[in-house]
Amino acid sequence: MEKIVHSNERGSISRLLPEGLTKTALVRYMRSCPVVLSARKLLPDRFDPNAKHISLGYASDGVFIWSAETEEYIERYEMSVPENFLRHVAEYVADHGEEPPQVQTELLREATEALQSGRFR
Repeated sequence: MEKIVHSNERGSISRLLPEGLTKTALVRYMRSCPVVLSARKLLPDRFDPNAKHISLGYASDGVFIWSAETEEYIERYEMSVPENFLRHVAEYVADHGEEPPQVQTELLREATEALQSGRFR
């Protein structure tokens, strides 16, 4: 499983999106995936101290894992993520539309264990 980390470059995702994938569809896909780890903590927005705080948590589609912070920064600031992740999502959306990914329980367990063990920092 590969961890997705957003860049700190604002407005960069639009030029990286594969044909047929919109920012809205990307964020919808990410938010439709199961949460694998969450906490009752909110994080301040790194770029706007007046913006709504962000939940601390992680989600996965069984192939990639990402933070709620990454989802928010894509939506708010169009931060970019690795192109292989964007291609992966574009292929899924082309084949399945808005249907949420079905992730095997074992993969979710692996993702949770990886986060808790510190393999993903």
